[in-house]
Amino acid sequence: MSLRKNELPRAVEQTAKVRVRKPAIMSGLSSLIILVALVCASFAFSFGLGTKKTYAAPTDHLPVAGINYTNLEGFADAMKQSRAHWDTYGTLDGSAPSDANGWPTTDASIMVWEGRDNNQGTYTLTFNGQADVTVSLNYATINDKTYDAGSNTTTARLVVTDTGAENFQLNFANTIRTSGAATNTGVTNVRLMRPTSPGSSTSYDPSVIFTTELKDALSNYAYIRFMAGTNWNTSVNWSDRTRPTDASQKKVLPGESGFEGNLIAFEYEVDLCNETGKDCYINIPGRANDDYVTKLAQLIKYGSDGINPYTSPQSNPAFAPLRSDLKAYIEYSNEVWNFGFQQAHDVADAAAAEVNAGGSNLNYDGETNSIGLAMRYAARRTVQISQLFRNVFGDEMISRIRPVLEWQYNNLNGTAAAMLDFVNNYYNNVDGQHVSDPHPITYYIWGAGGAVYYGSNNDAATSVDAIYASGLPVSHYDGDHTYQQALNIEAAWAHAYGLHFVAYEGGFAVGGDGPSDVDTAARWDPRARQSMLDSFNVFAQAGGDLYTTGTYAQWKNLYEANNDPLVQAAHDINNGTFTPSSVTQGTQVSGSDTTTINGSSYDIRVDAYQSGAPLTDNVGRSAGYLLRVSNEGTYTVAVSVGNTSDGKKLAVFVDGNLLSAIDVPNTGSMSSYQTVTAGSVSLTAGLHAVLVVATQPSAGHVNSILIAPGGTVSNPTPTPTASTPTPTPSSDGWTKCADEGGVCTVNGTAQVRYGANGTYTTQTVTDSIFCSNDAFGGDPLPNVVKHCDYQ
Repeated sequence: MSLRKNELPRAVEQTAKVRVRKPAIMSGLSSLIILVALVCASFAFSFGLGTKKTYAAPTDHLPVAGINYTNLEGFADAMKQSRAHWDTYGTLDGSAPSDANGWPTTDASIMVWEGRDNNQGTYTLTFNGQADVTVSLNYATINDKTYDAGSNTTTARLVVTDTGAENFQLNFANTIRTSGAATNTGVTNVRLMRPTSPGSSTSYDPSVIFTTELKDALSNYAYIRFMAGTNWNTSVNWSDRTRPTDASQKKVLPGESGFEGNLIAFEYEVDLCNETGKDCYINIPGRANDDYVTKLAQLIKYGSDGINPYTSPQSNPAFAPLRSDLKAYIEYSNEVWNFGFQQAHDVADAAAAEVNAGGSNLNYDGETNSIGLAMRYAARRTVQISQLFRNVFGDEMISRIRPVLEWQYNNLNGTAAAMLDFVNNYYNNVDGQHVSDPHPITYYIWGAGGAVYYGSNNDAATSVDAIYASGLPVSHYDGDHTYQQALNIEAAWAHAYGLHFVAYEGGFAVGGDGPSDVDTAARWDPRARQSMLDSFNVFAQAGGDLYTTGTYAQWKNLYEANNDPLVQAAHDINNGTFTPSSVTQGTQVSGSDTTTINGSSYDIRVDAYQSGAPLTDNVGRSAGYLLRVSNEGTYTVAVSVGNTSDGKKLAVFVDGNLLSAIDVPNTGSMSSYQTVTAGSVSLTAGLHAVLVVATQPSAGHVNSILIAPGGTVSNPTPTPTASTPTPTPSSDGWTKCADEGGVCTVNGTAQVRYGANGTYTTQTVTDSIFCSNDAFGGDPLPNVVKHCDYQ
């Protein structure tokens, strides 16, 4: 398995600026951090703008839309989103000395915000110590400054009248940190409480953490994904993390990118979810050790004193735990396949070093592909994180605490197969005795998936009308699949293993990482609302559950977010005014008769990409079949299978749980079959999956899957064998034996080649091989397989 494209950094801005966006809907390449100033405008439609909202806990109805909180917009205290480092007084050098909490120990300056508009109004400035305070570029006046010696606190009113985009710097001179201290010793605990709305003469109380505008905007979403501070995060120990007591929530450790590093404290993430009543989706830094993960789990369950988590319930915690009626989604890092981020290099290097040292379970079956090993490392870490959270949350795992496993969306099979198959096989002892306490993949992981971005059919159009006229969302996704087909493939991989389909990122992406003015205007056009609803409808039809927006901007201006079409679409989805279509993917299962699914009509397939023969003749390592069940009840699952060997077995799973390991009969021919009952299972109405997994090499040829209501499977009428024309060797001595999706039977041992356009891979085959465009021998074929030849 191989990474087809490197994906580089994407956006972090949510509101008036957008950074590093995808260049095209299926491209992962980007190379610049692009700051795009978006023109402020508003549409006539509004729901609840300026009104008081209630933040009720979400129900667990699915599918829903969530949002990436990818910057620090919305803190009531502007200092919490200031630059990470103080400047030498009057400069921008970032080199003023500071204490352990990030407060300056000399006279110093701080850039509080950059390029931000709508800052007008009255602020309350407080800090411990004394200083002469000024504002660079005269963007504000400072009035009513007082000093209380008893509390060593200076207070002042700071009035901003400029409404445009500003770089706002505060300067502290002649500083005296404590009573009796010398001059030029710095200040501590600086707070700059924002106006309660632009232009207001009233500022927020110091007890307020997040602005009303942010909470109102987020009220339209079902959950909040806190990706901010994950990419390039080098934290290993709990002490490395950003704390709520830090001077800025933009903490940057040595070696981290200033674009992103640590960022917001987990306490504030939990607080924002508690205040808005939204489920909490947390990304764990890639290097975080087990103690870090355990402490994070404890913080979510019990709260924190601001430095360390509590280890039991507290009557009055300094920082509260996540509300018990809210869920937590837990993801290991972010885009561990994206080598534009440090975490991808970390994962790949760690996997390689471990395998080279020997004794690793990553290559227990002889796997050698570097990307495959890296993805197994990430999957294993997800399992370990799940186990660490289970130690804290016990039976709340999966029901309330929901680990998720994500893969590269424009490599729809490769990274998914490497991770899912490894966890399923190794940690559930599917292909051998590996662990003493095996569990199905659903014991460790709740959901899985990739990204679901959409553009138009002509992102290069020169007018907004032309963009929408071309079709939005895009119909032809990647050259081979429609948008619906692409999302179906992603969803099928998750559901085949009994997992929910979770899109970690997605939504409107016209113009990708470098949108033109026309692309940007299309985002704010009222028609964008319907485009997102249409995209979400495709997601729902694929069997999606969590649709995450917001890596790219959802609103132009936080104060008017509810006027913007993409926010309105999220409101429609999550508040019942839009009802998506039912799931259309999978085979419809009859409630009265046996439903037969052709063995080659799989929804997912994993081939044997390590050396040697495929693990099953013509099927490979595993094949997944999705079922749409209309009538709840008990269903019997059977497999029509054949082999020319004795003693072979196939494992049959339903929704990720082992139904049985069936004995494959020796039918005397790979084209003769017998029906073997795997067992009966209760199925609710909805989408389900049967996964057939080979537990040993050459385990058999699966002709069909049979699903019958009740306890009896009716054998299908045998399919007559079609007459085979006499093959004609090609000019180079090879004879065509099958088209893509067919079986090449060689009746013995032969050399088989598969490929297209003159580029082929050759393999020694015994009996037969399934001709598909999946990966063989390590890397995906450079061209889709058109046919197989033999000689």
